[in-house]
Amino acid sequence: MADSKLHEFRNLKSNLSRFYDGERYFWLRLCLFDLLSVGDVTNPDSIGNDLFNALEDRGLITPINVNILLEITKLTEMKDAENLVTKYINDNNLPNTDEPKLSSFRKRLFKAMRQVHPDEFRGLIDYYNLIHSSYKNVWDVVLRLEMDVVLTDKPDKIEIFANCLGPAVKEILIVKDRMELIVDSTGGTLHLKDEDIKLEIQPGAIEEGKAVNISLENIVEEIDMPVSHPLESIISPIVKCGPEGTIFNKPCLLSFPHNAVNEEFWEFTLLFQKCSQDKWKKLTESNEKDMNFTSKNGRCFINLIHFSGFAFMGRIRNVFHAKKSIKFGVFGKMIVNEYQLRVKFWMPEKQQEVDKEQAYQGEKLLEGGTVLSLYKDLEITVEIPNQKWRVVDKSVKIILAQYLEISSKKFCLERNNSSTNLLKAKLLLSQDSNVIPEVEVNCDVGALISSPSNFVPSRSNSVTVNPWQERFNKLKHDLSLLYVGDKFLLLRCCLFDHIDLQHLTDPGCIAHYLFNKLHEKRYITPTNVSLLLDIAKVSDLNDVEILINQYVIDNKVPNTDEEKLSLYRSKLCEALKQFDQNTLNGVIAFYELDSMRMQLPTIWDLVFHLERIGKLVEESERKIFAERLGTIANNILLTVLADE
Repeated sequence: MADSKLHEFRNLKSNLSRFYDGERYFWLRLCLFDLLSVGDVTNPDSIGNDLFNALEDRGLITPINVNILLEITKLTEMKDAENLVTKYINDNNLPNTDEPKLSSFRKRLFKAMRQVHPDEFRGLIDYYNLIHSSYKNVWDVVLRLEMDVVLTDKPDKIEIFANCLGPAVKEILIVKDRMELIVDSTGGTLHLKDEDIKLEIQPGAIEEGKAVNISLENIVEEIDMPVSHPLESIISPIVKCGPEGTIFNKPCLLSFPHNAVNEEFWEFTLLFQKCSQDKWKKLTESNEKDMNFTSKNGRCFINLIHFSGFAFMGRIRNVFHAKKSIKFGVFGKMIVNEYQLRVKFWMPEKQQEVDKEQAYQGEKLLEGGTVLSLYKDLEITVEIPNQKWRVVDKSVKIILAQYLEISSKKFCLERNNSSTNLLKAKLLLSQDSNVIPEVEVNCDVGALISSPSNFVPSRSNSVTVNPWQERFNKLKHDLSLLYVGDKFLLLRCCLFDHIDLQHLTDPGCIAHYLFNKLHEKRYITPTNVSLLLDIAKVSDLNDVEILINQYVIDNKVPNTDEEKLSLYRSKLCEALKQFDQNTLNGVIAFYELDSMRMQLPTIWDLVFHLERIGKLVEESERKIFAERLGTIANNILLTVLADE
């Protein structure tokens, strides 16, 4: 029996891997970056089944727990793959657990990358100073940035990354829907203006002499809710008030918008979650007596004396009169020989953001701006009446059971006949067997091709690069792959004397960025890489030395002694490599930097901070610092300090 179960589990992994090939393999790799080792996701010979096997090796999936596979299939919207996993779960009577889960950042990143057109990631490559020929798609670029720890779940790094890709990606990636306020007995108000979510704490709600750090957050990730009826759906943002479990002496008032129109034809209930580990409950099915709600003019008002998560649920009583206030539009643009059709849904208050994205994308509004009568998940199908165009994906689904602010799906239409300029497409929007009136889209593609604002040209082979310069660029790129993690911190320490502080502290700073700055300042050139060789020796990276020496030999580059590292800089880096990390807290305390302890996780970060504030300029200061580093490191530094 055990062998049979194991065989079935292996078949599941093998069959599932067939859905994740080609571009979809890149999807899988991005989803699993947090869960697997870098070696697993960067193996050039790896296939989908190898990644599933790696998940099994780490105990993240087993024959009796495949929930993360189900989560991945849902996230990637692979319905056949989801059905395969669901059938396996049902056939084996497996329990549904919530562990392990993909992180919120991981989900947002995947959804954002699905919005990026192949031509649109060029700016990303340029910003991070990568070599265009090394990256075929945005998934490869993201993997490189994550490996270099340039893209992580940190607000500053996410914002830099998102800014390179425009408003659609930014809307998904950047979470700005949270605020905090310290409130005392006098009361206070928190207001998320973009979503118009407001929390009012009246005077006396918090006892005299006490202050509480109150938080208000709009949860943007998808959450499983107890939606049990076809006519039920979430009609408001999901709001969380913190700290969880906080109890007040007087009721607080929480209010937020909902998108139900003609409220008399709706039946409303409040969903709440006492703490993040609890399941969401309907207020009508609980014994909560200290909470009540009302709905008026498109807003939900909740009186409460303790904090938790909240959402508003609506159930349609009359499908002919009840509506959700959701706008619908169809946008299009021509990209080389492909026409991109984007179907978009948005809340009316997000109209300005939609307009900005349309302008940024260079799209033309073909149809829309109307409020649709929607109540359930919506299936969109594209039909083309002739054979001159081909639809890559004919049908997609929009999830409407959750409250959405902006949601869009793209259809790529490829031209089978290069001479045709006329495109006629018909969109069908359906919910179950009820078909909403068809939307017919007609446009003359020839007019779009001649219009610069709607045509995005191919950028390939547009620049002729000097072969020597190209080899030099490749050297910088290849070196940057080796200077990650602590090695990047060492590189930054090496270059403190050469590069302006504003560039060293740039939040988008990576190894390649630093090499480019050296090039701009002429410290390194295609015919002078001595400084790079000097840094390689200090770094103890044999692969780097070999790489540079090979470049010198292949290009007959003369070796000069110009612009080498100072003796102190070389010895400082050598000494820091001998530092015992366990004594870091003592050094931080000596410099009275305890309040910054979280910002100084390594000795490299501490040294960088001390140099920034001018604490390692004078010889006496350098000697004091050397004594803090321990005997071995101190001896290394004292040799150069004595010479000075």
